[in-house]
Formats: sequence, C-alpha cells, structure tokens
Amino acid sequence: MHEKYVVIDTETTGNSPERGDRIIQIGLAVVENNNIVDTYATYLHPKREIPLFIQELTGITPTDVNDAPYFEEIAPILIDYLQDGYFVAHHVDFDLSFINWELQQAGYPSFHGPKIDTVECARMLYPTFDSYQLNRLATALHIKHDHPHQADSDAETTALLWLKLMKKIAQLPKPTVQMMLKILKYVQSDIDHLFKRSLRIDEEKIPAVSFQGLAIKPYLLQGKKRISKEKQMVEKEPFPSSVEHVLRTHWEKFEMRDGQEKIAQSVRDAFENNDHLCLEAPPGIGKTFAYLIPAIAFALRTNKQVLISTQTVALQEQLIEKDIPILKNAYPKSFEAVVLKGKSHYACLRKIKQLTSGTLDTYEEALGLLQVLVWILETDTGDIEELNIAGGKQNTLIEKLVCDETIFSRAANPWREGEYYFRMRQQANDAHLLIVNHALLFHELAKGQSFLLSVSHIVVDEAHHLEQVASQSFGDDVDYFQIKRLLNRFDIFKSKGYFSPLFFYEQEMVRHFSPGWYEKRKDHFMLLTYELDELFRTLHHFTLTEQMVERRQRKKTVTYRPTKEFTERWRNVIISLQRFLSLMETELDFWYSYVHVLEKAMNEDKKMTLLEDFFSFLQQIERTIDTLYSLLTQEEANYLYWLEVDVEAAENNCAISKRPIHVGDILANTFFQLTDSVVLMSSSFTIDRTFTYVKQLLGLEDFSPKTLSLPSPFSYDEQVRLYAPTDIGQIQGQEEIFIEDVSEFLFHLTSVVHGRILVLFTSFDMLQKTYGKMKMWEEESPCSFLVQGERKRGKEKLLKLFRQEAETMLLGTNTFMEGVDIPSVKAVVLVRLPFSSPNEPIMKAKLQEMKRKGQDPFQERSIPEAVLRFKQAFGRLIRTTSDKGVFIVLDRRMMEKSYGKYFIQSLPNVPIERQSLKETLQSIVDFFDQNND
Repeated sequence: MHEKYVVIDTETTGNSPERGDRIIQIGLAVVENNNIVDTYATYLHPKREIPLFIQELTGITPTDVNDAPYFEEIAPILIDYLQDGYFVAHHVDFDLSFINWELQQAGYPSFHGPKIDTVECARMLYPTFDSYQLNRLATALHIKHDHPHQADSDAETTALLWLKLMKKIAQLPKPTVQMMLKILKYVQSDIDHLFKRSLRIDEEKIPAVSFQGLAIKPYLLQGKKRISKEKQMVEKEPFPSSVEHVLRTHWEKFEMRDGQEKIAQSVRDAFENNDHLCLEAPPGIGKTFAYLIPAIAFALRTNKQVLISTQTVALQEQLIEKDIPILKNAYPKSFEAVVLKGKSHYACLRKIKQLTSGTLDTYEEALGLLQVLVWILETDTGDIEELNIAGGKQNTLIEKLVCDETIFSRAANPWREGEYYFRMRQQANDAHLLIVNHALLFHELAKGQSFLLSVSHIVVDEAHHLEQVASQSFGDDVDYFQIKRLLNRFDIFKSKGYFSPLFFYEQEMVRHFSPGWYEKRKDHFMLLTYELDELFRTLHHFTLTEQMVERRQRKKTVTYRPTKEFTERWRNVIISLQRFLSLMETELDFWYSYVHVLEKAMNEDKKMTLLEDFFSFLQQIERTIDTLYSLLTQEEANYLYWLEVDVEAAENNCAISKRPIHVGDILANTFFQLTDSVVLMSSSFTIDRTFTYVKQLLGLEDFSPKTLSLPSPFSYDEQVRLYAPTDIGQIQGQEEIFIEDVSEFLFHLTSVVHGRILVLFTSFDMLQKTYGKMKMWEEESPCSFLVQGERKRGKEKLLKLFRQEAETMLLGTNTFMEGVDIPSVKAVVLVRLPFSSPNEPIMKAKLQEMKRKGQDPFQERSIPEAVLRFKQAFGRLIRTTSDKGVFIVLDRRMMEKSYGKYFIQSLPNVPIERQSLKETLQSIVDFFDQNND
C-alpha cells in the first residue's frame, strides 16, 4: 500500500463557517502502509468567543486558545501534510468545509483531492451496527478512545477505525467486491482503488460460498440438522416443567419469584387437558420462563410443536436472544426455537442479484445495496430488521429487495434452496417452539391456508392486543397511494420498472406487437391514471359532503353501506368506479395476452425471470383492484365500512377500510374452535378482578376457559406513589388552560425527578401543543426531551434513545402505553384517562350496536377498555424490586367522576396523594429523598 491517508478531525465553535464559526482545535494522523506514521495537533485561536455549550462538549476553554496560533500560521503545515494524500474524516464534508474555508480566508487554494468519509464506509462495511457515532464505533470495534470531542483523540481514533475498514475491504470475497465496484460510483468516498486491490491480494477472505453469482454466508446452504424427535420420544426420563427445577442449578442469576410456579403449573395443565387459559401476570413475575419451560416440556414429550405469539418485536428479541439461550443451557434435553416472520421481513436473494445490475434511483439506495452485499456474508436469517440501512425505513430499496409473492413463481425455483424465507420456514417446521407475532398469526388465520394452522397448542403473550390485531387481519384497506404506487412501478413511460426490459426484448426479438399497439397502451395508461384520480376525488368529495368538518379536525371519516347507499353522490362514486374498472380490466387482458405471446417466444432464463415477475406484478394489481371493487360494492354482515380523508391533503387523498365490528365470533370459529389449547397471557386482563370482559370480547364464553390472576411481587405501598393534583385545569371547555398547566408542571417535574420520565397522551394534537409550550424552557431543563413525531423518529428509535439516556423525558401517545420495557423509569405521567375516541368509526359502531341491544356502552365497553390501558400505563413504572417511582394522573376525572373508582381499584395497593401541583412537586422530592435515606 503506497497511498497516504491524512485523517483529520476539527473542533469548531459551531456548524457553519459561513456564519462566522471557526476551528478551535485540529488533529490529524497520517496513515501509510497500514500504520499510523505521524500525528499533529494544535489548538487554534478562533478570533471569536467559544460558546458555553461547545466548551462543555469539548472541554476546550478560552484559556486553551488565547495563546494558540491562528489558522493562517499553521496552514502551510496542513497543506504539506495533505500533499498527494487522501483527506479522511468522520463526516468528511463537515471537516473539509471548515478546512477549505479557512484555507481560502488565509489566501490558499482549497483542497480538491480525493476524500473518504469513514461514516459512509462504516455504514457500508458494518451494516448491522446500532450507531455510527465515532465513540460507539470505537467501542464496538475495541478501539481505545480516551477523549471524545478532542480533535487529537478523535483523529487518532478515526485513523484506527480507517485501518480496520481497509482491512475489512481486503477480506471481502471477490464476487462481493466485483458487485460493489459497480455501485461505488454512487457514493462520495474515493475508495475504488482499495476494492480493486482486494481482487489482487491474497488476504484471508471472509468465508463465503457462491450462490447464483452472489457471495453469501456458507451456513445458509448447509441446511439445518433435523431434530430427532422420535429418539427423544422413546426415552423414559421425564421432561421437567418446573421453573425452579430447570433454572436453580443452571443459571446463577435465578431467583424464585412468587407466582412463577403457579403460571408454569397452569400452562402445563392447560396443555395436558386441552383447555384454554386466561392468565393475568403482573410485571416482574417472570412470566416468560414460566410459560416457556412447560411449553418446551410439552413439545419434547408429545412431539407436538408449540407456538408462541407476541405483539412486539422487543418481546420477540427478548425471547430468542436472552431467555431461550438461558434455557438451552439449563434444560436437560436439547430443543430448538425459531422466530418466523412474514415474508416481507426477509431479503430476497434473487432481487438483490437483479438490483446489482440495474439502475439505482438515489444515494440511499446505492449505499443501502452496498450494505446488503456485505450483510449477506454475515446473516443467518436474512431478516432486514438486522440492518441499520441508510435512510432508515424510508429507503425505497427495502421495498425492492424484500420477498413478495414472486418468491413462489417458477422463475424463483432455482433460488429456492438459498432464499432466507424458505430456510426459516424449514427451520420453523423442525422447531419445538415457533415464535411469531400476532400480525403474522392472524394474517395466516384470515387467509385460511398456512402451516401455522396445524399447531394445536399456543401461548399468546401480550394478549390484550388480540382484538385490535384480529380486527385488522380480518379487515381490508385500500387507498389512492397504494394503487398509484402500483401503477408507478409499471412505469410504461420510463426506462425502468417492470415493463421497460420486456418492451426492448419484444421489439428486438419478437416483433409481434406494432408501435401502434404500444401507443394505445400508453394512451390508455394515461386515461387509467386520470380515472383513478377521478374515482378518489369523487370519494373525497363524498366524504366531505356527508358531514360538516369541524374547523380543527384534520382527518375526516364517514361510514357507508356499500349496498345501501342511494344518494346522487354515491351514484357518482359507482359510475366513476365502473369507468375505472372497465378500463383496468381491458388493459389487464391486453397485458396478460402480452405475457402469453412472450412466453411462447422466450428461451432465455434471465428474460423469462423478468416475464414471470411481470406476470406476478399483474396479479398483484388484479388482487388490489378486486379489493377496491369489494370494498365499494359488496357488504358483509358484522362489518363496518368507512372512508377517511385528510382535509389538508390533495383532493384524491382517500382511504377505504372495512373491519369486523365484533371479532369474538370470528376468533371463536377460526382460532379457539380449531386449537386444542390456547394460553392467553397479559399483565392487564381483568376488570374488577374478573375475566368477564375479556371472555366476552374475544369470544371465549362458550369454551369455559380456565382463569388465573396473580398478585404483583412488588411492594407498591413502599415503591410507588400515585399523585392526582387537585388544582390542574379542567379539560372540557378549558383546554388551553389545561395545556398551560400541564406544560409548566412537566417542566418543573424535570427538576425534581432525576431519571427517565414517560409522559403519555391520548391525543397527538395535545402532545404537540404541550411540547410547543415547553420548547421555550428546553435549554433550561436539566434533562433532554424526546418527542413522538419530532425529527421523523419512529417508536423503536425513540425507545432506544430513551434507554441510553438516564436524564430524559419522553412525550408519546398510546403506542408507548404498552409493550415497552424500559429500566428505571422514575415517573409515568398520564395526561388524560385513556378512553378511545367515541368518534373513531369502529368504536362508534361498537357502541351504537351495544346501545341497540339495550346495553350501557360506556359502562360495558368504554370504561373496561380504558381501565386495561390504564393498567398498562401503570405497568411501565416498576420492573424490579429495587425500583422506586411515581405515577401522576393529571386528569381530574379519576377522582371527581363516579367511574374514577374503576381506575383506582384496578391498581395494587398504592398510596394516593391529592394536593396542589406545587405541593405535588414537593411531595415527589420528599418521596425520593425518603427512599434514598
């Protein structure tokens, strides 16, 4: 290696040299021949003040720079270092922009040589790392980094990182390097020479096998060793289902928890006796081990697979990455457990290969594909959740590379052996425990065709989500953008998409279709797009004119009866639908005939693959159009149909949905009736200490399920205080005053609670308004704010940041009320009691039907549902016997309305304090001080 790499880091007074920010420290390290051969560092006088927050961040004070040289004094030294070198930096554009600005101000030419960004290269070569911050990379790669945010230390650390990155490039298998070389033209780092050298050198390569031209991890093609269940069946040694028996001598961290053995015994009995079981297990009781151990015992003893279903990814990861490994070590018999997800969670190797020879639309797609080519050398599962892909979930590459229905096509047959999805399916077939999420389980149930339906013994954790998930799975949705995206992928006018390569092949090799035929397809495609717009504009108009829109209401919904609407406005909808469908059906017939002609003429495997993908794509369009037709013209009993528009969006913006009003009968007939034993488990299942509500809700009444509700292992009277301030504003009619009170209280709360604070809203609008008022105090707050909806951060990203920072306040909606396991939350603030909006279409329909039957919908539905959510919110607080925390309810209705007692009674024995907001804050201080004594 003869290149010189000059690795530079700068500390500056801010982010913009154009606005007067200057360099206050520069550090560099020169890398040649795989070694750091020289270093240089100096403070620089910035000719301006150093902001206080920069001093705190870097530790650099005015004293350090007062006698330091100016940039123009050290510019010749820097230029000499950069001569014939590569400019390397972590976020290279930032450092290079400051260096070039300073060079220009000093009268020297800017640096225009080759540059390398170690952030970009780290993303490319370590595609599954959680973070690409320098200190996080240093930790992950075991690089010593003594003084973060000091330019000398950062430069040396970046140089060591660069050496590791170069080494990994040299270790990449040749097929991977050859494919990456075709894509590197899209990235900003000048690193082609390193990849070309990698093809020539004899460096030990990452183990890989070639599959259809792709280099992938060898394990993928070795197959999975089948479990010898038959052999285990003849052994006479019993299979223990006791938690203590299994864990006490094999896990040093084991501690017996009250209720754990009761859960294990109940699960074992339910499986043995083919009973359904409803089980309420509070947080901290150790429920996962308590159901996993009897499930393993049952699967091994009977040779029957047990399915574990969860709602959240977090719980799936806990099971497979933490709990299952402990049990594999502790359980006296070997067993296998596999996580299976829907096919769209898995990368498709055939699509990856196609993408490497196609055109990439964006920088994020190119960098993402480079990441994928490295990742398939490392992954066992092909689960795209492993990837920290450039651009996040918004990266359009994801849709292009995941499995879809084409994985079952004839063109995909040669790839079947290596595709991750089929490998995971095979592992799932062989596993004793199969772990899925609720969405996959009920999606397969709704289809009625799945190997999952053969599993007769099931544990459903986080079962309080079942009604909502089942409602979505047995419903249907279609919207304008969904259909528009499909038509865009057809791409008849452009040089990419499904159609273009077939057009060139047909015109060159077949010549069956005339130019006039193609012109007519283009004309009809434009007309089809117009008719689609017209249909959804008509639906949008129908929605807005059915009912007046409140001034502050952005989303507008209206229910409809597909076979019972007789207004002129609805007739206009149907006429527009008929025009669109007629044209779509005609065009689909033409394109199917196109496929038929090309199929007869083709003899190239690659072109046949494109043709079969095109055929599968036409089928996808047809299925979507069938759904559209069904939603607008056919009506099923027990289903609600509605339209939703965003009044501030385009006039063709409209979504069409249907949901079952009650899922109880559906679950009874498609789930509970067809299984031998289902264990439903949740931390929030009982209302007024009975399971009556849940059994009615889920259709369990006719099955006489067993029930078990266990007390909490925590001493809530010592560990928790419940606060209900008496002088906070009323919500009804005084929303502005209420939000003002909430904002001010939350700001002061950050000063008295030293730790994580979770603030839960029932309305995103109220969350935004509250944070809008809190922003003015953000710099004065001792903790940082994480806010749902800000900076395009998703739930998982916010939770990750919340776990990393001890002094943080997270403001979120109902989505953070459950399924969130965060250690050491010191305070949970419930801004409003968690009632569902009675104006949500499906809830409104449920309440109306209950009223028609003479029931009290508020008492029998609204309150129980809100109480279960309330219990979930409370459950975010205490997770261990050493936790201390406060639960603050800012909704006065809990204490002032008669139904408030149901919320209070749902909690364990927690002391309640009612006092003013000011007294509440002081009481919280006293409570934490008392527990620290």
